[in-house]
Amino acid sequence: TLTPAPTNDDDPFNWNPTDDDDPFSWNPFSWPAPAPPCEGNTPGWVDSFGDGCWYYEMFDAPGCPEEGDLYVGLMGTAREHCCYCWMDVPTSAPTISSSPTLTPAPTEPVLCQGSTPNFKDSFGDGCDWYESSDEPGCPHHGNSFFGVMGVANDHCCYCKMSSYLSLTP
Repeated sequence: TLTPAPTNDDDPFNWNPTDDDDPFSWNPFSWPAPAPPCEGNTPGWVDSFGDGCWYYEMFDAPGCPEEGDLYVGLMGTAREHCCYCWMDVPTSAPTISSSPTLTPAPTEPVLCQGSTPNFKDSFGDGCDWYESSDEPGCPHHGNSFFGVMGVANDHCCYCKMSSYLSLTP
């Protein structure tokens, strides 16, 4: 009679290929997809190679400084459609100082809050252009220059203000 050899599950040389830890059955595509780093991607957008926003999240830095304006798809560029490409990009590594840093006072007052982040019209102008080029409520330009995200009247708090501001003494 033959008796089976004893097994030791802790023995790394006693590997059974039917175990769940079979390295040949590993499939990275069976894992749940990681959560995107932000929200607001244009649904269904792909670049000229058929890659979606995931490509830029994997292969470019936040703000997409390298490839965000390349590979224009039928709907435009990654910088226009991927929230990852709207993120702020640090211009240099942070430094630590032993003396306090004084922050200068803002040169212009903040007129309102709540504008859509990264809104751009068809000329690439943001809400700040409307604040400097139109009256409150944007009666002259607020419905013009329809961009990928729409018009300034729908995205800029300055354009949502009443065109008649009342000053109280």
